[in-house]
Amino acid sequence: MRIEKNYITEELANKYADSKLLIAAAYQGLSAEEMNELRSKVAAANGMINVVKNRLLKRVVPEEADSAFKELLTGANAIANTAEDVVALAKAIAEFAKENEKLEVKGGLLDYSKAITPEDIKNLASLPPREILLAKLLGALQGPITNLAGIFNAMLGNTVRVLDQIAKVKESGQVPEEKAEEKAEEKAEEKAEEKAEEKAEEKAEEKAEEKAEEKVETTEAEPEAESKEKASD
Repeated sequence: MRIEKNYITEELANKYADSKLLIAAAYQGLSAEEMNELRSKVAAANGMINVVKNRLLKRVVPEEADSAFKELLTGANAIANTAEDVVALAKAIAEFAKENEKLEVKGGLLDYSKAITPEDIKNLASLPPREILLAKLLGALQGPITNLAGIFNAMLGNTVRVLDQIAKVKESGQVPEEKAEEKAEEKAEEKAEEKAEEKAEEKAEEKAEEKAEEKVETTEAEPEAESKEKASD
């Protein structure tokens, strides 16, 4: 029996090791048909959802992970996770919960370390999909295509930082709550544009320096060539 428990724990640890986002939700009252629908939506977002015993999940979550997440693990929970697009998973769960009140989103664990609230998950779900962000970048991109990965990361940013920006805007009271997400997105876009401009300027300066050096080398080489010709005559 102990060997079986250890095997299950190891299987769970392997399953969640690369997770970028875990979402815990109470599912009591959902029918089998509704659970199947939820699984389909999560799978479409490149995620998985399983009913996991709390004590087993507490064993596999790293000790350094935010303890606030472990405190959520009471009662019967369904655990959704993804190793890919956290926005897509948050959107799938949030949309299903909006249509099915029996699913209660309790919170999550971001990057296998930071506990996030149900409100944070809603904020994640409100962000544009990666494809739209990429399309915006391609339209605004001025530098060479080889810089795309770096600039894209600058715009998408660290997910935790985006959530913190949204929270700060809401706490400041300077804008209505429903506009907080837009404000955070604008800040992320401005930051990405600045990064793109900086990289384009750096690239232009490098090319200008290279051309100047080439010109100097060519100018120095010409008198030497003339001297050699005269000597040979």
